[in-house]
This record gives sequence, C-alpha cells and structure tokens, in this order.
Amino acid sequence: MSVGTAGIRNNGNLKIGDIYISKKIYFYDRRFNTPNYQRYGVGGYLSMDTSMLLKKFNIHNEIVCSSDSFEEDETDREMMKKLDCNVVDMEAAGVAWVSMLTHTPMFAMKGITSK
Repeated sequence: MSVGTAGIRNNGNLKIGDIYISKKIYFYDRRFNTPNYQRYGVGGYLSMDTSMLLKKFNIHNEIVCSSDSFEEDETDREMMKKLDCNVVDMEAAGVAWVSMLTHTPMFAMKGITSK
C-alpha cells in the first residue's frame, strides 16, 4: 500500500480533504537526455480489488498519475489529460513497480491536500 498525500488534477468530485483509493496508477518520467530515448517514459499498473473498502468507507476510486517531478508544463498537462488522471503524486508508481516485481497486490490510498 502506498499511503500519503496527493494533489487534485481534475476538479470533478474531489476536494481538499477527500480520501481516494487508486483503481489504476500511471507513471510518466520526464526529460530523458539520452540519445535514442523518448522524452517521456509512460506506463501503468492496475490496483488490487478494493471494492469492499470503497463500499464500507464511501471512498473515491480514482486514477492517479505519478511523476518524477513537481514541475509541470503543457506536455505534462496533456499527458495527464490523455491518461484521465484525477490526482497526482510522486510515489505510488514506484511502490506499484516494486509490487509488480514481487507479485504483491497493491493500491494507493491518499488524502487530497492541494489543487
């Protein structure tokens, strides 16, 4: 489980103070400076089934984008829109990647702290 804070990407139904559980986690790593590599690396991980938690606690179920940078430019905003990200953080994709390598079910549960 990746627990912590996140920011709102889309205004939709989320507001500061809300808690969400991930349904999918996307990552996008920025600005490769190595020849023959794309400028962005993009991928995603499904979260484990959390339907019982969602029903019991009435928590939002959202797509999270996890990046390696707080800096945001137009390309980042377009990437997050294309991936339908509702919230952003910097850790969930790293935890999801290690969970995938170890065949361990995983989800992110975070509180919204910023817009």
